[in-house]
This record gives sequence, structure tokens and C-alpha cells, in this order.
Amino acid sequence: MLSADKIQQLLNAYPVVYAAGNVESLLLFLRQQGCSILDCIKVLHSQGVSLAEAKRRVHLSETWSDIRPQVDDLHDQLQELADI
Repeated sequence: MLSADKIQQLLNAYPVVYAAGNVESLLLFLRQQGCSILDCIKVLHSQGVSLAEAKRRVHLSETWSDIRPQVDDLHDQLQELADI
């Protein structure tokens, strides 16, 4: 998981994208830097996006669309376990 310092370093490395409100480009940059889905959520949340909205934006992003089916399956399995 990213520290607050690492989040700031990443945002400083790519300020134009976030300043322009282009979340998709920011997510792509973060993924290219080796950030996980959880890291991306944490970065958005650190910038004042609610946790629920950050999770939604990352989950529905084009950047992470290649693994969305696996994430959906995992979520479904966790929900089934919670319902037991």
C-alpha cells in the first residue's frame, strides 16, 4: 500500500493530468508506475474523492477494464461468504 509521501511523489510527477480532471489518464499513469487497484483508490481518496466514488471510478475505468471480470468474480465470492 502506498504511503502518503509516495502518493504525493506520484501526483507531483504527473500534476497536469489530475489538475485537468482527467482521472482516466491519472489511473493509467499510476498503473504504469506499478500501482495496484487499491493504490489507485487510495490516491483518488487522498485527493478528496469519497471512498465509494474512488472505488467506483477505478473499478469502471478503462485502465483496469482488463481485469474487471476477475475483480467482479472475487467480489461475488466474498459476498457469498458474507451471506453464509
